[in-house]
Amino acid sequence: HAQQFMEYQAQRGGTLELLPIQKPTIGKIELPITAMERALEQEHELYTHLQEMNRLAEEAGDAHLSDFLVDFLKHQLEDISHKTEMATVLRRVGDGVGLHMYDQEIL
Repeated sequence: HAQQFMEYQAQRGGTLELLPIQKPTIGKIELPITAMERALEQEHELYTHLQEMNRLAEEAGDAHLSDFLVDFLKHQLEDISHKTEMATVLRRVGDGVGLHMYDQEIL
């Protein structure tokens, strides 16, 4: 997605400044459910940022940008739904054999 945003910005005549990506502050993740919940949080954060960008585009009357963002918003909702389902299954199966079986299923 980042590549698409960079290309879109270039098409619109914008400039791009790439900044270093900071290491996450979260420590070692021991359980799969912890990793999935963190991934789900990040998907929600991204969706919130995309919504804000879309709101600003609409306020500025930039229909082209708003239209561009709609696909990303739709994709984010699909990702959130998928990760929510996975987190639910991980909570249900717990550790042990159930987790191993689920791991084999999603491969």
